[in-house]
Amino acid sequence: MILFLGGVLFLAPLLSFLADPVPGHDVQRIIQIAVLVLAAGVVAYRMAWSAPSGLLDRMYGCRNTVLIQLLLSICVLTGAVAVLHAERPLWSLREAGLYLGLLGLVMAIACDDVVAANKRYCWAVLLGIGPYVVFVCSLIAAVLVSHEALIRQAIFVGYSNFRFFNHVQTIAIPLLATVCATSLLPPWARRAAFIVLVAAFALMYFSAARATFGAMCTGAIAVAIVAPRQAKRWLMNLTVAAVLGALMYLLLFEGLLRLTQSGIDVSTVDLLANGRSIDLRQYLWRIAFGDFMESPWWGIGPMHFAHRFNGEAAHPHNALLQLLAEWGLPFTFAIVSLAGIALYRLVSRLRLESPGERATIGVGVTCASIAIAADGMLSGNFVMPLSQLWIAMTAGWWVCWMRELNPPRESASAMTGVRRLALGVWLVVASQIALVYLTVPEVLRLKQKLAVASAELRSDHFSPRFWSDGWF
Repeated sequence: MILFLGGVLFLAPLLSFLADPVPGHDVQRIIQIAVLVLAAGVVAYRMAWSAPSGLLDRMYGCRNTVLIQLLLSICVLTGAVAVLHAERPLWSLREAGLYLGLLGLVMAIACDDVVAANKRYCWAVLLGIGPYVVFVCSLIAAVLVSHEALIRQAIFVGYSNFRFFNHVQTIAIPLLATVCATSLLPPWARRAAFIVLVAAFALMYFSAARATFGAMCTGAIAVAIVAPRQAKRWLMNLTVAAVLGALMYLLLFEGLLRLTQSGIDVSTVDLLANGRSIDLRQYLWRIAFGDFMESPWWGIGPMHFAHRFNGEAAHPHNALLQLLAEWGLPFTFAIVSLAGIALYRLVSRLRLESPGERATIGVGVTCASIAIAADGMLSGNFVMPLSQLWIAMTAGWWVCWMRELNPPRESASAMTGVRRLALGVWLVVASQIALVYLTVPEVLRLKQKLAVASAELRSDHFSPRFWSDGWF
């Protein structure tokens, strides 16, 4: 399942490009739903025939089981109320179905064989990002040599907005550094991963991805502080790649640009200096906070930020405010607490590790996790389909890494955990059935739906949320 996910991450942008004129966001959403449905089936099959006993204990540790169960119960109860309380419950059910499906995907890949999982994750990361990065760099070089104008939105093929690729980079770059710093793959594959890592940094500089760069720096600094011995090799690979990526950017994107006298849509310096994105975020954050104050307990409804047209974006570019506005305070508190416990467990275990391959994997996963959270405070990485799949893969790797330390227990409490986990699995399955039922009719008439939305908004410029038109 892990390698299958890596293949999907590789093929999704390509299929999005080939499916033109259907927007890439919509193609990727359809692919994502198909993957989530498959993952739900895999988890249901494994639960029915070979239950992963004690998974909750392996993920969080035995002494936290009661607290975890309490927080999960709060999530389920308040989440259900938020969905039913919404003005358009069926749209809220889609959002809940997506997140439950992603949880099912995490379970599907986390339950894979622990011994072989780390190597499979490394291959999945390299396959998921490597070919696309090489293709885009080659495309840029070809455009410059042909003296044509360099337009970023046209270069990052398969993505409705090149910022959506930046969301992927936030996760893929720390994980690529992990691939380079371990010996799990053959030497030629590690060298290829390092070349891709350097090129990924160059593309990040070219696209002036401020949020991505800031999020990765936050993650790298955090692991350097909490686990300096364990992070040494990983940080060296990341730092060297970042420097070489800057040189590649200067030579390829700046030097060749001047040498060929090709045009460019906006210079990187002007893109960095553009303050409109800051003003836009402040505008969206004020709206989200107002929605939260309107209904602080249950929120205005999952995905309902996109139900109230604001002329700019269908999500507030801040995951925390989005949770508060759409799901309410109790649900947000429970989710943030669960994420905090997970990160605390990861960091605590990482600090006890001796420097080595296993510690390096823990460093990479920790950095990626922190970068995801930091990027989520400034972007929509928790909303877009491909970045959601990358987030799920990171979470699955984290669970596998923790599973190595906590073998399953044969006890009454372990069997109780299995029964509770079984309820969660069937909830995931039911949510995917509902998601398919709600979305298949729209998929079959997607072009007509987008044409109607364009006419209603009097614009072809959409702000993607579930579909590329964004609003409902």
